[in-house]
Amino acid sequence: MDFPKKWKRTADTIRGVAKKVLGVSSGGGNAGKETWRWNEETHDAIKKKREERKNMETNRDTMKVDEYKQAKKEAKRGVAKAKSETFKDMYEQLESKEGQKNIFRIAKQRNKKRRDIYNILR
Repeated sequence: MDFPKKWKRTADTIRGVAKKVLGVSSGGGNAGKETWRWNEETHDAIKKKREERKNMETNRDTMKVDEYKQAKKEAKRGVAKAKSETFKDMYEQLESKEGQKNIFRIAKQRNKKRRDIYNILR
């Protein structure tokens, strides 16, 4: 057996053990997601979706895939519902003086976040 074949076999073994022990990341994370508006129902739907994804990855059959797709749909619906409720409440608050102050507060926060990222990228 020559060296490249031995190296490939060793690397594949290391990757397999690492995948078994550490698991596989689906990537991303929460970067850019505004989870502050999620209610308890939405958090539960997201948790169920994550569990179904893990189940699907360990045993990939059509039933598991269908369960994951259903959980994903429910999670999307829950996030959309929470988002619409939050914005509905926010628009109702805009009619008051306090709501107008909140607009400026949110604008300042977004400007600070944008400025921080811009300075890091330079």
